[in-house]
Amino acid sequence: MKKILLVLVVIVLAAKFGNIAIAPFLKKGVSAAGDLRYQDSARTRVKTILDGMKQSGEALELPLQTAICQWGKGVGFIGDKDELGKVWADFDVWRREKGFDRKISGYSVEDAKMDDGASEPTAIVFCTIEGQRLKMRVVKGKPVSWINY
Repeated sequence: MKKILLVLVVIVLAAKFGNIAIAPFLKKGVSAAGDLRYQDSARTRVKTILDGMKQSGEALELPLQTAICQWGKGVGFIGDKDELGKVWADFDVWRREKGFDRKISGYSVEDAKMDDGASEPTAIVFCTIEGQRLKMRVVKGKPVSWINY
């Protein structure tokens, strides 16, 4: 929100005082809007992963398969069987780290914030699974990882 407000102030000043180079500020404003979209996308990605873990648990039914694909690459489907098998194995290791290698009983996704220091679109998503508060790093197109509090 601060970034968008800054862009608006710069535009108003440019209009009032004439030729001020505003392209760098406009570019930053566009980036801020993209950040907000990725933040929402990351939150939805985590929700999809947790929905699959809640609905399917261990059986490779559609909700869990979707969760695995979202976890590993941020996509709805991985068509290559070998690639899916590798992502599934890595997903099992990831969820076993926190003791969720089974059907979970409940969760909530509370918030998502952009990781401004990251070189690629990255959000930190805050959630609660079965009463345990957790953080996840969600990098666009890459596997989701846990962040320790």
